[in-house]
Amino acid sequence: MNRIIYNYNFEINHIYRYMGREKEKEINTLNTINIIPYNFTPHKLKKNNNLPDDISIKKEILRSNIIKKLIKLFTYIIRNMKEIKNLSKIFKYNKLEEYVHKWCWLQYTNSSLQDIIIPYVKNEKYNFNEFIEDFNYTIINKNTNLENMKLTLEKPIIKNLISKTKSFLKKEYFIFNNQLLEIDNIDFKLNKIRNEDEIIFKYSDIYITINNNVYIRLQQKFNNNYKTFGNNIDIDKYIFCLFYRYSYIDSGNQQLAIHHKIKSMFREYGVNFELFGSAINVVSDYYCSLFYDIEKYFGSQGNFFDIELVSGIYWCNPPYINYLMTNVANKLIDIMNNTTNIGFIITIPIWDNITQKSNLTEITRNYNKYNCQEDYEDYPVYYLLKPYIKDELIIPQNRIPYFNYRYYKPIFASDTYMLIVYKELTNTNINSGLHTVFNKIIELDKTNYFHLC
Repeated sequence: MNRIIYNYNFEINHIYRYMGREKEKEINTLNTINIIPYNFTPHKLKKNNNLPDDISIKKEILRSNIIKKLIKLFTYIIRNMKEIKNLSKIFKYNKLEEYVHKWCWLQYTNSSLQDIIIPYVKNEKYNFNEFIEDFNYTIINKNTNLENMKLTLEKPIIKNLISKTKSFLKKEYFIFNNQLLEIDNIDFKLNKIRNEDEIIFKYSDIYITINNNVYIRLQQKFNNNYKTFGNNIDIDKYIFCLFYRYSYIDSGNQQLAIHHKIKSMFREYGVNFELFGSAINVVSDYYCSLFYDIEKYFGSQGNFFDIELVSGIYWCNPPYINYLMTNVANKLIDIMNNTTNIGFIITIPIWDNITQKSNLTEITRNYNKYNCQEDYEDYPVYYLLKPYIKDELIIPQNRIPYFNYRYYKPIFASDTYMLIVYKELTNTNINSGLHTVFNKIIELDKTNYFHLC
């Protein structure tokens, strides 16, 4: 069992640059707080999951080609729906591509998955429910007259899509494995160009651009972990593969991170482990991620669903996919019901009808405190967590931006719940400290503090 206690001196210096030296005395008093150590069992490979984890640029290219062809398959079938006019306009700006990426992510939770990326599952139990929900939401949001055009699993077009997808993935996975035997005969040099603000990688006709700050941080993470895996590893190959993979399988804004200033404020109270991050966007010392095969080289502890949490306070910013968020909530509840001294800072989008209709324009605290759990049956993740919520912020979309580290820019993505969730915390300093941060967030937001990235 690993026990991890973080060193927060760097973060305190980081905070000074934004809060001013007058806050130094206040912050230094926090050094005496008895931090609850992280206590967790690291990544455990599933017994029926023998996925290969050798990293290869050529293998990533083969995988990306399959994902591109899968998107074309979905697009061709969906856009041939004669009943709905202007489907191209409805699904402009690559919205359908985003939904296919999300569909792939859902298949990665299937225990019979045969590859890290290719969403071929041997038991053929593909999850299409979320894709159907996304499709229905999009068409009805554009035109309420299309209510009767909603897709269901019983509709012929979905049955056709499922059938074609099964055949396609089975065939492509077979071809992929045969191609792996031939790719060693093809090779290109990985070139790197340094500019003032960015690194540009070129491999054949593929270009990957990385902000210098992110590149340096990845180098540091890699160097902190490479001894575990040997000395003869080309760090640039791994960074290229990491960025390239997230470029062709990124489900919308899944690389968005919580504002680093907020994370710094919570870090004073021991929150230094992100349950849903990536090597690209994580700023905490410890994190779980989706692609353990490559992100273990950058410090990932594994997939959230494959580790055991015992104690500590954790960030939880799951992908904004209903099915996944519901599964996350169920696991967190199981942990809290069987463990003391464990808590979570959770961020999820505001997708319930009650809060959406409030049209709040300022950060609001505990707006839903006195509402019944049953009021949120339309939003499963919030419904499940409601009995465990000890404090809540509603953050309107235009108040605090997320940050996309892949594109290195702030993004005002969605109205957001920030929740403090636990069942029992015996450390009163930690307990009160977490709630104090919410006070600070509200006060600092009034000065547009979080807009100054």
